[in-house]
Amino acid sequence: MRAPLPPRTPLLGCLLATAAVLSTGCAQQLPPRPSPSDRFYFPSGLAFYLPDAGSTSGILYVASANYDRRFDQGNVVAVNLDRVQASPQAGLPDGLTGLPPPATPTGDLTAPVSFTTLGTQDGDAVGIQSFAAEMVRDPIGNGGRPRLWVATRAEGDLLEGISTDASGEDLQCIPPQASQNCVYSGMSLAIEQDPQGGAGKPAAPQPYGVGLSTEAGLTPGELWVTHLRAADSPPTSGLNPEFYVVHLDARADLPQVIVPDSFQPIGLGSGDSLYVGQRNVFISGRTYTTITTGPDALMRVVDRASLITTFPQLALEFDALEARGLAMRADESRIYLATLQPSTLMIIDVNAPTSDVPLLTVTKSIPVPGGPNAVRLIERGGGLGDVVAITCQDDGSVAFYDDDIGGLALIVEGVGLTPYDLAVDLRPEQNVARLFTSNFDDGRVAVIDAALGGRGRPVGARLVATIGLQQGCIIQTDNQNCVSSQ
Repeated sequence: MRAPLPPRTPLLGCLLATAAVLSTGCAQQLPPRPSPSDRFYFPSGLAFYLPDAGSTSGILYVASANYDRRFDQGNVVAVNLDRVQASPQAGLPDGLTGLPPPATPTGDLTAPVSFTTLGTQDGDAVGIQSFAAEMVRDPIGNGGRPRLWVATRAEGDLLEGISTDASGEDLQCIPPQASQNCVYSGMSLAIEQDPQGGAGKPAAPQPYGVGLSTEAGLTPGELWVTHLRAADSPPTSGLNPEFYVVHLDARADLPQVIVPDSFQPIGLGSGDSLYVGQRNVFISGRTYTTITTGPDALMRVVDRASLITTFPQLALEFDALEARGLAMRADESRIYLATLQPSTLMIIDVNAPTSDVPLLTVTKSIPVPGGPNAVRLIERGGGLGDVVAITCQDDGSVAFYDDDIGGLALIVEGVGLTPYDLAVDLRPEQNVARLFTSNFDDGRVAVIDAALGGRGRPVGARLVATIGLQQGCIIQTDNQNCVSSQ
Protein backbone atom coordinates (compact mmCIF):
# COMPACT_ATOMS: atom_id res chain seq x y z
CA MET A 1 0.00 0.00 0.00
CA ARG A 2 1.54 3.28 -1.08
CA ALA A 3 1.12 6.41 1.00
CA PRO A 4 -1.31 9.00 -0.44
CA LEU A 5 0.10 11.89 -2.40
CA PRO A 6 0.27 15.22 -0.56
CA PRO A 7 -2.54 17.71 -1.29
CA ARG A 8 -2.13 19.43 -4.64
CA THR A 9 -2.72 23.06 -5.49
CA PRO A 10 -5.15 23.39 -8.43
CA LEU A 11 -3.16 23.60 -11.68
CA LEU A 12 -4.64 26.86 -12.90
CA GLY A 13 -3.89 28.52 -9.59
CA CYS A 14 -0.28 27.28 -9.83
CA LEU A 15 0.18 28.69 -13.32
CA LEU A 16 -1.34 32.04 -12.48
CA ALA A 17 0.60 32.30 -9.23
CA THR A 18 3.82 31.49 -11.11
CA ALA A 19 3.07 34.20 -13.66
CA ALA A 20 2.51 36.69 -10.86
CA VAL A 21 5.85 35.81 -9.29
CA LEU A 22 7.68 36.21 -12.60
CA SER A 23 6.06 39.54 -13.36
CA THR A 24 6.59 41.14 -9.95
CA GLY A 25 9.78 39.45 -8.81
CA CYS A 26 8.32 38.48 -5.44
CA ALA A 27 6.11 35.72 -4.14
CA GLN A 28 2.52 36.86 -4.45
CA GLN A 29 -0.70 34.92 -4.26
CA LEU A 30 -3.89 35.63 -6.12
CA PRO A 31 -6.80 36.49 -3.87
CA PRO A 32 -8.96 33.46 -3.03
CA ARG A 33 -11.79 32.68 -5.43
CA PRO A 34 -14.07 30.34 -3.47
CA SER A 35 -16.94 28.64 -5.23
CA PRO A 36 -20.21 30.39 -4.44
CA SER A 37 -22.69 28.58 -2.22
CA ASP A 38 -25.62 30.75 -3.26
CA ARG A 39 -25.72 29.42 -6.82
CA PHE A 40 -24.58 26.48 -8.96
CA TYR A 41 -21.72 26.61 -11.45
CA PHE A 42 -21.74 23.92 -14.13
CA PRO A 43 -23.96 21.65 -11.99
CA SER A 44 -23.27 17.95 -12.51
CA GLY A 45 -23.90 15.17 -9.97
CA LEU A 46 -27.12 15.17 -7.92
CA ALA A 47 -28.48 13.34 -4.89
CA PHE A 48 -31.74 13.72 -2.97
CA TYR A 49 -32.95 13.03 0.56
CA LEU A 50 -36.45 13.38 2.02
CA PRO A 51 -36.32 13.36 5.85
CA ASP A 52 -38.99 11.37 7.63
CA ALA A 53 -40.27 14.46 9.40
CA GLY A 54 -39.85 18.21 9.40
CA SER A 55 -39.41 18.63 5.65
CA THR A 56 -41.96 19.18 2.91
CA SER A 57 -39.80 19.03 -0.20
CA GLY A 58 -36.50 17.56 1.02
CA ILE A 59 -32.80 18.23 0.57
CA LEU A 60 -31.18 18.39 -2.86
CA TYR A 61 -27.41 17.93 -3.11
CA VAL A 62 -25.77 19.57 -6.12
CA ALA A 63 -22.14 19.23 -7.19
CA SER A 64 -20.77 22.22 -9.13
CA ALA A 65 -18.05 21.14 -11.57
CA ASN A 66 -16.38 24.58 -12.03
CA TYR A 67 -15.69 23.47 -15.59
CA ASP A 68 -13.98 26.66 -16.82
CA ARG A 69 -11.94 27.13 -13.61
CA ARG A 70 -13.46 30.51 -12.84
CA PHE A 71 -13.16 29.62 -9.15
CA ASP A 72 -10.43 27.86 -7.20
CA GLN A 73 -12.43 24.64 -7.05
CA GLY A 74 -15.93 23.20 -7.21
CA ASN A 75 -18.29 22.47 -4.33
CA VAL A 76 -21.22 20.42 -3.11
CA VAL A 77 -24.19 22.39 -1.81
CA ALA A 78 -27.08 21.04 0.26
CA VAL A 79 -30.21 22.94 -0.78
CA ASN A 80 -33.10 22.80 1.68
CA LEU A 81 -35.99 23.02 -0.77
CA ASP A 82 -38.25 24.44 1.93
CA ARG A 83 -36.02 27.55 2.02
CA VAL A 84 -35.58 28.39 -1.67
CA GLN A 85 -37.15 31.67 -2.75
CA ALA A 86 -38.70 32.64 -6.06
CA SER A 87 -37.74 35.77 -7.95
CA PRO A 88 -40.54 38.28 -8.62
CA GLN A 89 -42.80 36.86 -11.31
CA ALA A 90 -46.22 37.73 -12.62
CA GLY A 91 -48.98 35.83 -10.87
CA LEU A 92 -46.86 34.89 -7.84
CA PRO A 93 -46.94 36.41 -4.38
CA ASP A 94 -43.87 38.45 -3.51
CA GLY A 95 -41.25 36.54 -1.53
CA LEU A 96 -42.61 33.09 -2.33
CA THR A 97 -40.57 30.72 -0.17
CA GLY A 98 -40.36 26.94 -0.44
CA LEU A 99 -40.69 24.60 -3.40
CA PRO A 100 -44.18 23.10 -3.16
CA PRO A 101 -44.28 19.31 -2.75
CA PRO A 102 -44.70 17.12 -5.84
CA ALA A 103 -48.15 17.10 -7.37
CA THR A 104 -49.91 15.49 -10.28
CA PRO A 105 -49.17 17.66 -13.35
CA THR A 106 -52.14 19.15 -15.14
CA GLY A 107 -52.61 20.77 -18.50
CA ASP A 108 -51.70 24.11 -16.93
CA LEU A 109 -49.49 26.12 -19.30
CA THR A 110 -48.17 28.46 -16.60
CA ALA A 111 -44.46 29.13 -16.97
CA PRO A 112 -42.16 27.25 -14.59
CA VAL A 113 -41.46 29.10 -11.34
CA SER A 114 -37.87 30.37 -11.06
CA PHE A 115 -36.43 29.87 -7.58
CA THR A 116 -33.27 31.99 -7.78
CA THR A 117 -32.38 32.26 -4.08
CA LEU A 118 -31.08 29.01 -2.61
CA GLY A 119 -31.42 30.02 1.04
CA THR A 120 -28.17 28.28 1.98
CA GLN A 121 -26.73 28.69 5.48
CA ASP A 122 -23.44 27.98 7.23
CA GLY A 123 -22.60 24.30 6.91
CA ASP A 124 -24.56 23.81 3.70
CA ALA A 125 -21.51 23.66 1.39
CA VAL A 126 -18.07 22.04 1.21
CA GLY A 127 -15.32 22.52 -1.35
CA ILE A 128 -14.39 19.73 -3.75
CA GLN A 129 -11.99 19.45 -6.68
CA SER A 130 -13.14 20.71 -10.09
CA PHE A 131 -14.76 18.56 -12.79
CA ALA A 132 -17.21 16.76 -10.51
CA ALA A 133 -18.98 13.80 -12.08
CA GLU A 134 -21.47 11.40 -10.47
CA MET A 135 -22.51 11.53 -6.81
CA VAL A 136 -24.21 8.94 -4.59
CA ARG A 137 -25.75 9.14 -1.11
CA ASP A 138 -25.29 6.41 1.49
CA PRO A 139 -28.21 6.71 3.95
CA ILE A 140 -26.35 4.72 6.64
CA GLY A 141 -22.84 6.12 6.47
CA ASN A 142 -20.86 5.99 9.70
CA GLY A 143 -21.51 7.01 13.29
CA GLY A 144 -25.09 8.09 12.66
CA ARG A 145 -24.03 10.43 9.86
CA PRO A 146 -25.09 9.56 6.28
CA ARG A 147 -22.44 10.07 3.61
CA LEU A 148 -22.14 11.47 0.11
CA TRP A 149 -19.48 10.34 -2.34
CA VAL A 150 -18.49 12.33 -5.43
CA ALA A 151 -15.89 11.58 -8.11
CA THR A 152 -13.82 14.49 -9.45
CA ARG A 153 -11.66 14.39 -12.57
CA ALA A 154 -9.23 17.30 -12.09
CA GLU A 155 -5.83 17.28 -10.34
CA GLY A 156 -5.41 14.44 -7.88
CA ASP A 157 -8.10 12.22 -9.49
CA LEU A 158 -10.00 12.35 -6.23
CA LEU A 159 -12.87 10.43 -4.67
CA GLU A 160 -14.26 12.76 -2.02
CA GLY A 161 -16.43 11.83 0.93
CA ILE A 162 -18.85 14.11 2.76
CA SER A 163 -20.95 13.39 5.83
CA THR A 164 -24.22 15.05 6.87
CA ASP A 165 -26.34 15.14 9.98
CA ALA A 166 -29.60 13.21 10.23
CA SER A 167 -31.55 16.14 8.77
CA GLY A 168 -29.37 16.10 5.65
CA GLU A 169 -27.43 19.28 6.39
CA ASP A 170 -24.25 20.18 8.34
CA LEU A 171 -21.90 19.01 5.59
CA GLN A 172 -18.43 17.91 6.72
CA CYS A 173 -15.55 16.39 4.80
CA ILE A 174 -14.34 12.90 5.71
CA PRO A 175 -12.36 12.91 7.94
CA PRO A 176 -13.89 15.95 9.69
CA GLN A 177 -10.43 17.39 10.45
CA ALA A 178 -10.36 18.48 6.80
CA SER A 179 -12.82 21.23 7.68
CA GLN A 180 -14.91 22.41 4.72
CA ASN A 181 -12.38 21.69 1.95
CA CYS A 182 -12.61 18.07 0.83
CA VAL A 183 -9.77 18.48 -1.67
CA TYR A 184 -7.37 17.95 1.23
CA SER A 185 -9.13 14.83 2.49
CA GLY A 186 -10.01 13.25 -0.86
CA MET A 187 -8.53 9.88 -1.84
CA SER A 188 -6.41 9.83 -4.99
CA LEU A 189 -7.35 6.96 -7.31
CA ALA A 190 -4.29 7.46 -9.52
CA ILE A 191 -1.28 7.51 -7.20
CA GLU A 192 0.61 5.18 -9.52
CA GLN A 193 0.22 7.70 -12.36
CA ASP A 194 2.57 10.09 -10.57
CA PRO A 195 5.60 10.50 -12.92
CA GLN A 196 7.80 10.84 -9.83
CA GLY A 197 8.01 7.26 -8.67
CA GLY A 198 4.69 5.81 -9.79
CA ALA A 199 4.54 2.45 -11.55
CA GLY A 200 1.69 3.59 -13.78
CA LYS A 201 -0.71 0.80 -12.88
CA PRO A 202 -3.06 0.03 -11.27
CA ALA A 203 -4.67 3.47 -11.29
CA ALA A 204 -8.01 5.08 -12.12
CA PRO A 205 -7.34 8.53 -13.60
CA GLN A 206 -10.37 10.78 -14.08
CA PRO A 207 -12.81 8.96 -11.76
CA TYR A 208 -16.37 9.30 -12.98
CA GLY A 209 -19.16 6.88 -12.00
CA VAL A 210 -20.03 5.87 -8.42
CA GLY A 211 -22.30 3.10 -7.16
CA LEU A 212 -23.14 1.75 -3.70
CA SER A 213 -23.87 -1.91 -2.98
CA THR A 214 -27.33 -3.04 -1.94
CA GLU A 215 -27.99 -3.96 1.69
CA ALA A 216 -28.86 -7.53 0.62
CA GLY A 217 -25.54 -8.01 -1.18
CA LEU A 218 -22.28 -9.71 -0.27
CA THR A 219 -20.84 -6.62 1.42
CA PRO A 220 -23.25 -3.79 2.29
CA GLY A 221 -21.75 -0.32 2.09
CA GLU A 222 -19.23 -1.20 -0.59
CA LEU A 223 -18.52 1.64 -3.02
CA TRP A 224 -17.43 1.03 -6.63
CA VAL A 225 -15.96 3.72 -8.91
CA THR A 226 -15.27 3.88 -12.67
CA HIS A 227 -12.84 6.16 -14.50
CA LEU A 228 -12.49 7.69 -17.98
CA ARG A 229 -8.78 7.91 -18.87
CA ALA A 230 -6.62 4.84 -19.38
CA ALA A 231 -3.87 4.10 -16.89
CA ASP A 232 -0.61 3.76 -18.80
CA SER A 233 2.75 2.32 -17.86
CA PRO A 234 5.22 3.99 -17.54
CA PRO A 235 3.14 7.00 -16.45
CA THR A 236 2.34 9.53 -19.23
CA SER A 237 3.85 7.20 -21.85
CA GLY A 238 0.61 6.18 -23.54
CA LEU A 239 1.86 2.59 -23.47
CA ASN A 240 0.19 -0.53 -22.07
CA PRO A 241 -3.24 1.05 -21.45
CA GLU A 242 -5.60 -0.50 -18.94
CA PHE A 243 -8.90 0.37 -17.26
CA TYR A 244 -10.10 -0.56 -13.79
CA VAL A 245 -13.01 -0.32 -11.41
CA VAL A 246 -12.14 0.64 -7.84
CA HIS A 247 -13.87 -0.72 -4.73
CA LEU A 248 -13.66 0.20 -1.05
CA ASP A 249 -15.55 0.08 2.25
CA ALA A 250 -17.49 3.36 2.24
CA ARG A 251 -18.66 2.92 5.84
CA ALA A 252 -15.28 2.50 7.52
CA ASP A 253 -14.25 5.10 10.08
CA LEU A 254 -11.53 6.16 7.64
CA PRO A 255 -12.19 4.71 4.15
CA GLN A 256 -9.07 3.76 2.20
CA VAL A 257 -8.10 2.93 -1.37
CA ILE A 258 -5.36 0.30 -1.32
CA VAL A 259 -2.97 -0.39 -4.20
CA PRO A 260 -3.34 -2.95 -5.74
CA ASP A 261 -6.13 -4.63 -3.74
CA SER A 262 -8.82 -2.02 -4.45
CA PHE A 263 -8.37 -2.16 -8.25
CA GLN A 264 -10.14 -4.64 -10.53
CA PRO A 265 -9.10 -4.65 -14.23
CA ILE A 266 -11.93 -4.47 -16.75
CA GLY A 267 -10.01 -4.49 -20.05
CA LEU A 268 -9.93 -1.75 -22.66
CA GLY A 269 -12.61 0.92 -22.72
CA SER A 270 -13.48 3.15 -19.80
CA GLY A 271 -16.31 2.49 -17.41
CA ASP A 272 -19.12 5.04 -17.27
CA SER A 273 -21.95 4.23 -14.84
CA LEU A 274 -22.55 1.14 -12.76
CA TYR A 275 -25.03 -0.81 -10.65
CA VAL A 276 -23.73 -2.79 -7.69
CA GLY A 277 -25.95 -5.83 -7.30
CA GLN A 278 -26.10 -8.56 -4.67
CA ARG A 279 -23.19 -10.42 -6.24
CA ASN A 280 -22.24 -8.72 -9.50
CA VAL A 281 -21.32 -5.21 -10.59
CA PHE A 282 -22.80 -4.21 -13.97
CA ILE A 283 -20.69 -1.53 -15.68
CA SER A 284 -21.60 0.48 -18.77
CA GLY A 285 -18.68 1.65 -20.84
CA ARG A 286 -17.16 3.83 -23.49
CA THR A 287 -15.15 2.75 -26.53
CA TYR A 288 -11.38 2.93 -26.37
CA THR A 289 -10.89 4.71 -29.69
CA THR A 290 -7.52 3.27 -30.68
CA ILE A 291 -8.73 -0.31 -30.45
CA THR A 292 -10.84 -1.78 -33.25
CA THR A 293 -10.96 -5.40 -32.14
CA GLY A 294 -11.67 -7.26 -28.92
CA PRO A 295 -14.67 -7.38 -26.55
CA ASP A 296 -17.08 -4.48 -26.85
CA ALA A 297 -17.25 -2.04 -23.95
CA LEU A 298 -21.03 -1.55 -23.79
CA MET A 299 -21.25 -3.70 -20.67
CA ARG A 300 -18.87 -5.52 -18.38
CA VAL A 301 -19.74 -7.61 -15.34
CA VAL A 302 -17.49 -8.05 -12.30
CA ASP A 303 -18.17 -10.94 -9.92
CA ARG A 304 -17.69 -9.47 -6.44
CA ALA A 305 -17.01 -12.94 -5.00
CA SER A 306 -14.28 -14.09 -7.39
CA LEU A 307 -13.22 -10.68 -8.80
CA ILE A 308 -13.47 -12.04 -12.33
CA THR A 309 -14.55 -9.71 -15.14
CA THR A 310 -16.77 -11.03 -17.95
CA PHE A 311 -17.85 -9.43 -21.22
CA PRO A 312 -21.49 -10.03 -22.28
CA GLN A 313 -20.77 -8.81 -25.85
CA LEU A 314 -24.01 -6.89 -26.21
CA ALA A 315 -22.84 -5.30 -29.46
CA LEU A 316 -23.30 -8.67 -31.14
CA GLU A 317 -27.04 -8.30 -30.47
CA PHE A 318 -27.38 -4.57 -31.06
CA ASP A 319 -24.74 -2.45 -32.76
CA ALA A 320 -24.01 0.67 -30.70
CA LEU A 321 -20.69 2.46 -30.32
CA GLU A 322 -20.71 3.09 -26.57
CA ALA A 323 -22.91 3.40 -23.50
CA ARG A 324 -23.68 5.99 -20.84
CA GLY A 325 -26.04 5.70 -17.86
CA LEU A 326 -27.79 2.55 -16.70
CA ALA A 327 -30.47 1.56 -14.22
CA MET A 328 -31.42 -1.88 -12.91
CA ARG A 329 -34.50 -3.33 -11.26
CA ALA A 330 -34.24 -4.07 -7.57
CA ASP A 331 -34.64 -7.81 -8.31
CA GLU A 332 -31.85 -7.43 -10.92
CA SER A 333 -33.97 -9.00 -13.68
CA ARG A 334 -33.68 -6.09 -16.13
CA ILE A 335 -31.22 -3.35 -17.11
CA TYR A 336 -32.04 -0.12 -18.91
CA LEU A 337 -28.96 1.20 -20.74
CA ALA A 338 -28.42 4.47 -22.63
CA THR A 339 -26.31 4.12 -25.78
CA LEU A 340 -24.78 6.52 -28.29
CA GLN A 341 -24.47 6.11 -32.05
CA PRO A 342 -27.31 5.42 -32.21
CA SER A 343 -29.05 7.25 -29.37
CA THR A 344 -31.23 4.59 -27.80
CA LEU A 345 -32.53 3.13 -24.58
CA MET A 346 -31.50 -0.52 -24.65
CA ILE A 347 -33.66 -2.96 -22.65
CA ILE A 348 -31.71 -5.97 -21.40
CA ASP A 349 -33.16 -8.97 -19.56
CA VAL A 350 -30.87 -10.64 -17.02
CA ASN A 351 -31.07 -14.35 -16.24
CA ALA A 352 -29.48 -15.64 -13.00
CA PRO A 353 -28.23 -12.19 -11.95
CA THR A 354 -26.73 -13.48 -8.68
CA SER A 355 -24.78 -16.32 -10.31
CA ASP A 356 -21.11 -16.19 -11.23
CA VAL A 357 -21.99 -15.69 -14.92
CA PRO A 358 -25.35 -13.91 -15.42
CA LEU A 359 -26.83 -14.11 -18.90
CA LEU A 360 -27.74 -10.79 -20.53
CA THR A 361 -30.11 -10.66 -23.50
CA VAL A 362 -31.07 -7.53 -25.46
CA THR A 363 -34.86 -7.59 -25.86
CA LYS A 364 -35.39 -4.27 -27.63
CA SER A 365 -33.96 -0.81 -28.22
CA ILE A 366 -35.98 2.39 -28.18
CA PRO A 367 -34.81 5.48 -30.13
CA VAL A 368 -34.49 8.53 -27.86
CA PRO A 369 -33.50 12.17 -28.50
CA GLY A 370 -29.83 12.93 -29.06
CA GLY A 371 -27.18 12.56 -26.37
CA PRO A 372 -28.80 10.28 -23.77
CA ASN A 373 -26.84 10.32 -20.53
CA ALA A 374 -28.37 9.64 -17.11
CA VAL A 375 -30.98 6.90 -16.65
CA ARG A 376 -33.28 6.61 -13.62
CA LEU A 377 -35.74 3.80 -12.98
CA ILE A 378 -39.07 4.21 -11.19
CA GLU A 379 -40.65 0.88 -10.26
CA ARG A 380 -44.40 1.34 -9.90
CA GLY A 381 -45.27 -2.04 -8.37
CA GLY A 382 -48.75 -3.52 -8.33
CA GLY A 383 -48.09 -5.46 -11.51
CA LEU A 384 -47.40 -2.29 -13.49
CA GLY A 385 -44.40 -1.90 -15.76
CA ASP A 386 -41.42 0.32 -15.09
CA VAL A 387 -41.11 4.02 -15.89
CA VAL A 388 -37.64 5.14 -16.95
CA ALA A 389 -36.41 8.74 -17.27
CA ILE A 390 -33.46 9.64 -19.52
CA THR A 391 -31.64 12.98 -19.82
CA CYS A 392 -30.97 13.86 -23.46
CA GLN A 393 -28.09 16.34 -23.51
CA ASP A 394 -28.02 17.32 -27.19
CA ASP A 395 -31.79 17.80 -27.28
CA GLY A 396 -32.18 19.64 -23.97
CA SER A 397 -34.95 17.27 -22.91
CA VAL A 398 -35.92 14.45 -20.57
CA ALA A 399 -37.59 11.40 -22.16
CA PHE A 400 -39.92 9.00 -20.33
CA TYR A 401 -40.17 5.33 -21.27
CA ASP A 402 -43.23 3.33 -20.13
CA ASP A 403 -42.67 -0.42 -20.13
CA ASP A 404 -46.41 -1.08 -20.26
CA ILE A 405 -46.59 0.45 -23.74
CA GLY A 406 -43.09 -0.63 -24.75
CA GLY A 407 -42.00 2.81 -25.91
CA LEU A 408 -41.59 6.45 -25.03
CA ALA A 409 -44.61 7.87 -23.24
CA LEU A 410 -43.57 11.50 -23.66
CA ILE A 411 -40.63 13.89 -23.94
CA VAL A 412 -40.38 16.98 -21.75
CA GLU A 413 -38.69 19.57 -23.93
CA GLY A 414 -37.02 22.85 -23.03
CA VAL A 415 -35.56 21.49 -19.81
CA GLY A 416 -32.33 23.47 -20.15
CA LEU A 417 -28.88 23.43 -21.71
CA THR A 418 -27.17 20.03 -21.56
CA PRO A 419 -29.25 18.18 -18.96
CA TYR A 420 -26.77 15.87 -17.25
CA ASP A 421 -27.86 14.01 -14.11
CA LEU A 422 -31.17 13.04 -12.51
CA ALA A 423 -32.34 12.63 -8.92
CA VAL A 424 -35.78 11.29 -8.02
CA ASP A 425 -38.22 12.14 -5.21
CA LEU A 426 -40.75 9.30 -5.38
CA ARG A 427 -44.11 9.72 -3.64
CA PRO A 428 -45.79 6.31 -4.18
CA GLU A 429 -48.84 7.15 -2.07
CA GLN A 430 -49.69 9.86 -4.61
CA ASN A 431 -48.45 7.89 -7.63
CA VAL A 432 -46.22 10.82 -8.55
CA ALA A 433 -42.49 11.43 -8.78
CA ARG A 434 -40.42 14.58 -8.89
CA LEU A 435 -37.30 14.59 -11.00
CA PHE A 436 -34.42 17.03 -10.58
CA THR A 437 -32.20 17.55 -13.61
CA SER A 438 -28.84 19.33 -13.49
CA ASN A 439 -28.38 21.52 -16.57
CA PHE A 440 -24.62 21.56 -16.97
CA ASP A 441 -24.36 24.51 -19.40
CA ASP A 442 -27.28 26.39 -17.91
CA GLY A 443 -26.34 26.69 -14.23
CA ARG A 444 -29.77 25.68 -13.01
CA VAL A 445 -31.56 22.56 -11.85
CA ALA A 446 -34.85 21.83 -13.60
CA VAL A 447 -37.77 20.40 -11.62
CA ILE A 448 -40.18 18.03 -13.38
CA ASP A 449 -43.31 16.57 -11.77
CA ALA A 450 -44.50 13.29 -13.25
CA ALA A 451 -47.75 11.36 -12.87
CA LEU A 452 -46.79 7.70 -13.07
CA GLY A 453 -49.99 6.56 -14.75
CA GLY A 454 -51.33 3.02 -14.60
CA ARG A 455 -53.88 0.83 -16.31
CA GLY A 456 -55.71 3.06 -18.72
CA ARG A 457 -53.89 6.15 -17.45
CA PRO A 458 -50.92 7.52 -19.38
CA VAL A 459 -47.71 8.78 -17.85
CA GLY A 460 -47.68 12.58 -17.75
CA ALA A 461 -44.94 15.07 -16.86
CA ARG A 462 -44.37 18.81 -16.83
CA LEU A 463 -41.52 21.23 -16.08
CA VAL A 464 -42.75 23.06 -12.98
CA ALA A 465 -39.73 25.01 -11.71
CA THR A 466 -36.05 25.82 -12.00
CA ILE A 467 -33.64 26.30 -9.10
CA GLY A 468 -30.65 28.63 -9.24
CA LEU A 469 -29.50 31.44 -11.50
CA GLN A 470 -28.94 31.02 -15.19
CA GLN A 471 -25.20 30.64 -15.72
CA GLY A 472 -24.91 33.78 -17.83
CA CYS A 473 -25.75 35.77 -14.70
CA ILE A 474 -22.41 34.71 -13.28
CA ILE A 475 -20.27 35.00 -16.38
CA GLN A 476 -21.80 38.07 -18.04
CA THR A 477 -23.58 40.53 -15.76
CA ASP A 478 -25.42 42.34 -18.56
CA ASN A 479 -26.99 39.17 -19.97
CA GLN A 480 -30.61 40.12 -20.42
CA ASN A 481 -31.65 36.47 -20.75
CA CYS A 482 -30.92 35.87 -17.09
CA VAL A 483 -33.62 35.55 -14.50
CA SER A 484 -31.71 38.14 -12.51
CA SER A 485 -28.47 39.98 -13.27
CA GLN A 486 -26.32 40.10 -10.16
